[in-house]
Amino acid sequence: MTALESMAAKAASKIEETPSRLPYDRINLITIRSAIASLQNTKLSHSDSSFASDYFLSLSNLFYYDLLALRFICDFFSTADTLRLSTSLFAMTRIYSKVGNSAQYVEEIALSVVERLIATGKLSDARRIIVLYRREQIISDSVTALLDLKELGAAIDYIEGRTSEANTIFKQVIATLRWLSLDQIAKQQIVQWNRLTKTQ
Repeated sequence: MTALESMAAKAASKIEETPSRLPYDRINLITIRSAIASLQNTKLSHSDSSFASDYFLSLSNLFYYDLLALRFICDFFSTADTLRLSTSLFAMTRIYSKVGNSAQYVEEIALSVVERLIATGKLSDARRIIVLYRREQIISDSVTALLDLKELGAAIDYIEGRTSEANTIFKQVIATLRWLSLDQIAKQQIVQWNRLTKTQ
């Protein structure tokens, strides 16, 4: 049993032994299960993903705790819930985005949401969200986030058949990251590109 699986077992045991009407213990468990599913390339149960999306999308504001959990869980939302999250994320994080690492987490969630929309074929929605996200200060202040959105936009172009233009933009993004000595991020972007465009 891995450390994460051990944590999941303990979290599940806690829920069984001391049931609570509050959602946090279950969200903690789902967060751990999401991390495991991501590492093992498996799916989260419908029950867990539905519980989590209902919880997060019912909130007016996302606090630090919520962002910490959501960055692991959002990849497992249904397409409809991902779309709902995409249009409300920045409004939900406006107040608390400057606390701790919140801005970084908002950025990660935003980029994950766009990638998921592309992966599920919601290309026009993804393109619209990219335009909206570029206007957000959290994104515009981050060179790597802007480059990621540039690549995600190019991935949409590639999927829609504009492969030559898309490849040019992709290569420019990777070259820029390497020029900035962000080699690890460049590697991550290459993996993302191959995943979305199915070019490898």
